[in-house]
Amino acid sequence: MIQIKGELSIKLRLTKNSFIENEEVYTKD
Repeated sequence: MIQIKGELSIKLRLTKNSFIENEEVYTKD
């Protein structure tokens, strides 16, 4: 359970970072 939660949190962190990067790209345009 702990390992799965860790993987999920990492995935959420990665998706959040990618979303923020995409948002920055959109705002730049």
